[in-house]
Amino acid sequence: MNILGRNYIKSSGKLKVVREKNKIVIENNSDIKQKLIFYKSIKTDNKRLTINSVSNINTEENCTIKILNRKFRVIQSVDMNTKSFFSNLPKKVFIGLSILPNAKIEIDSLEVSFEKEDVSINEYFSGNILLICPGYPMVKNKYLFSFIHSRVQAYKENKLNVDVAVVHSEYIEKTEFATFENVDYIRTGYNQIRNLLQVRKYDKILIHFFDPAYFQLLEPQDLSNTQIILYSHGTDALYRAFDVIGRPYFVSDYVVPESFTKTFALRDYYIKKYNNLPNVKFVFVSNWAKKMSEELLKIKYNNAEVIPCFIDEKQFPYTEKDPELRKRVFVLRKFDDLSTYSIDIDVRVILELSHRKCFNDMEFSIYGDGGIHDKLVEPLRKFSNVHIYRKFLSHDEIKMMQKENGIGLFATRFDTQAVSSCEAAMAGCVVVSSKNVGTCEYIDPKIGAFCETENIIEYADLIEELYNDPKLFKTMSEKMHDSVMKTCSYKYSIKKDMDMILSFDKTEKIKVPDIKKNPILSIVIPSYNVGKYIKGGVKSLLRSKYASDLEIIIVNDGSKDDTVAKSNELLSNYRGKNPIIKIIDKENGGHGSTINKGIEIATGKYFRLMDGDDYYITENLDKLLEKLKDEDSDIVLTNYIEDFAVTAVYNPTKFYPNLVPGVQYNLDEMYYNGNEYGFIMFGPLLPTSTYKTSILKNANFKIDEHCFYVDMEYNLVGYINAKTVSYYPFDIYNYYLGRQGQSISKESYKKNILHHEKVCLRLVDYYTEKEKELSESKKAYLNNCIIVPMCKRQYELTTEMFKNNEHFISFDRKLKNIHNFIIILQLLEEELSYID
Repeated sequence: MNILGRNYIKSSGKLKVVREKNKIVIENNSDIKQKLIFYKSIKTDNKRLTINSVSNINTEENCTIKILNRKFRVIQSVDMNTKSFFSNLPKKVFIGLSILPNAKIEIDSLEVSFEKEDVSINEYFSGNILLICPGYPMVKNKYLFSFIHSRVQAYKENKLNVDVAVVHSEYIEKTEFATFENVDYIRTGYNQIRNLLQVRKYDKILIHFFDPAYFQLLEPQDLSNTQIILYSHGTDALYRAFDVIGRPYFVSDYVVPESFTKTFALRDYYIKKYNNLPNVKFVFVSNWAKKMSEELLKIKYNNAEVIPCFIDEKQFPYTEKDPELRKRVFVLRKFDDLSTYSIDIDVRVILELSHRKCFNDMEFSIYGDGGIHDKLVEPLRKFSNVHIYRKFLSHDEIKMMQKENGIGLFATRFDTQAVSSCEAAMAGCVVVSSKNVGTCEYIDPKIGAFCETENIIEYADLIEELYNDPKLFKTMSEKMHDSVMKTCSYKYSIKKDMDMILSFDKTEKIKVPDIKKNPILSIVIPSYNVGKYIKGGVKSLLRSKYASDLEIIIVNDGSKDDTVAKSNELLSNYRGKNPIIKIIDKENGGHGSTINKGIEIATGKYFRLMDGDDYYITENLDKLLEKLKDEDSDIVLTNYIEDFAVTAVYNPTKFYPNLVPGVQYNLDEMYYNGNEYGFIMFGPLLPTSTYKTSILKNANFKIDEHCFYVDMEYNLVGYINAKTVSYYPFDIYNYYLGRQGQSISKESYKKNILHHEKVCLRLVDYYTEKEKELSESKKAYLNNCIIVPMCKRQYELTTEMFKNNEHFISFDRKLKNIHNFIIILQLLEEELSYID
């Protein structure tokens, strides 16, 4: 529905609104932002809301669509001329417009509807190359990541079929389809792209910036036949130098925030892992950046290229400099509180020049803005020939500024390329900068324009020499341009990049070995409709250097998708007689039936489960296999990782910090009500537990079939029948959280409430059957850590999700009818005051 015809309220009488045919014209005749709200609410009913707007370019620059809650507070913002999808909105919202001061806008259409986001995303993407980046230009910010846009334009012109995805936390709950200068692209969240990669296979994936969240998108995928090219742009590969990169001005000792340092280990892991994959290439903007990254991370990049950012000779054309321009010096910088920008050095150089004869015959122009602008330029305000412009310049304004000035002062303490310096050199300005940074690879040091970083006198001497020698100035100007043309113009940047993309064709070859006579570990993969996940998960096992010690059992539970076909593809190149992969294709019987079948046919010394949409951390699986060769405990515990797909949060979960690695404990001595002598929070769980296969086989217990939540039965049976336990601090299991329809979702709990009830009662039944054989410690653990929490959760679900008390009463009656279950009821009554 087009809501432009609806009634509205205005924030001011200075907002003039006129309806012309099918469009609306709004004029803001004030000096502040004004708002217009269409006051009839839109009922979302928790559905996905779609907003599709059409306007002219002027409107796109001056107007933003707002989604508001009942209190008229903004909860989402939408750019004009996009098709946008929103999830997790309140049941009732309002749509409004925010108009910039003194602006006139025209909107042709503002459509609001409800659609399925994933269908539109799949329709929108059609290329064989995917480019992922954190930002892209838009009409309101034309120079945001413009260096990526210049590449994409060249790709399009040369018939490279590239899909562009801006993937950022800002878009977790919304997806926007946008266009900039004839380039269509999408702005979306992490899980949307993760889901896309499950169903669409790209020949190549180009990723700008080594963001751990981006690696997390790649980890579960089967990308062995996809070339992955990772582009570094500075801190993403040099984060261990952040004590220098991130140091504020006028601070000698800078402590890197813990919020950043705690990501270092994960960043190290991803870079080192992907460095060992043959189908991955790293790209740096300078050799200086590459070598520094290698030194910081103590690695050698196996497959890397150096390709600078493109310096457009058309955008920054060379013009022969009038010698008089040697008297005009400019500084162009961000004024954020980062000492690497080195504006304090530039200021001190100007102050030093103020004591020399040449100063009064010179003009200095300072451009830029940022958090400490005024503080940094304060010493220069006393000079009439120093002009301070607190603003950022457009490319056209930069071009004009370069024509009007002859010398660019670009002192720097840290730069991988220094794009602004190279742009100025391309235009023929003499760039005075610092030694020992990446810039020296693109502006020839032999020209003589680089100074020792902190040597104020050296910079001032050079500028004074240029002032006194017009011929030197003109010679250096020409050499500056020639140098940049030969290092980072189109031929040495964009073309080199495209040639690399097209020529890079390596793949990862993963072999399926023969199984050993006595495998160490059987891994059973219960699989139902996991065709788009299964290959990625299984390949995380096949990459193990001890893969022949594994027995991988894929149990297909009557899937309706291509799970079996995808599983069989894993064996397509296998030529032996007894592979480590076994594929069991059976009729649907539920998750429990797949576990039962796996236990039945497993031959490994130990036994683990892996859900079909999860995967293992290969390096840590190797460590576990090394331990299991000589291990004798009935249960071996490890850690797991919660993989929150929607937010791209990677959360290592450690439940056993008080256990000494490798020590064998008696399971009868492992429960002390939270005391550190035993399990503090949880004991064995599905993602943390490796059981002796014989323990599970000898239990003679069949897990419920055609039922959800049976993991708890598996945990209970294993605990009851085991006697010893050991722990190793390895993050083995990656537990995917975020797939629609998972049994832990609110919708699934409500739909399957009777399944949850059935498992609760089954736990109680098996416990009472075995109660006489159990020690008091085991009884306490089983009651307090498995049975009571499950039963308590059942009571909560029946009261929170249903208006009537039918399910509550039914469960309560069945629980009370179980013989000898008074103790558990007493424990529950202590926590749930509403039990009769």
